[in-house]
Amino acid sequence: MYPLLSIILSCTLRRNGGHLNPPLYHDYVQLKSDFGVESAKRIIRFRRAHLSALREAVEEIGALGHSQIRDVEKLDVYFDHDTFKEGAQALEVWRKDMPEEAADSRVIEGSEAAKVTIFFSSPGLLNRSDGTSLKDANRCSNSLNK
Repeated sequence: MYPLLSIILSCTLRRNGGHLNPPLYHDYVQLKSDFGVESAKRIIRFRRAHLSALREAVEEIGALGHSQIRDVEKLDVYFDHDTFKEGAQALEVWRKDMPEEAADSRVIEGSEAAKVTIFFSSPGLLNRSDGTSLKDANRCSNSLNK
């Protein structure tokens, strides 16, 4: 019935278990350097826009129950202090330039990080709550073909 959406759901989501977590703070500093602040912001907003667009498309075709789409939190776990420091700095730059989009993102360090994850030797975590997950993306896309 909706072949393009079926292809999108079955191919792009199945490969990563249905999680949609676009790289935001990860790339923002480089995007800002390469294209300037306003263009970097537009790129990040575009990356975030597919989350709501996919939800709307799934609702429109009546596949919400099959998709089990939901908002999720994302944790980036770091095992190297220098890499964690770089990630935390990138997150802070993004938060400063795009406070509304980054409002739910935070740095988790030390004993607080040990409470959140099983990786006790991690120097820290970077947390975002702007991800989406589709449960059983393959089953959802197959239901669209009926």
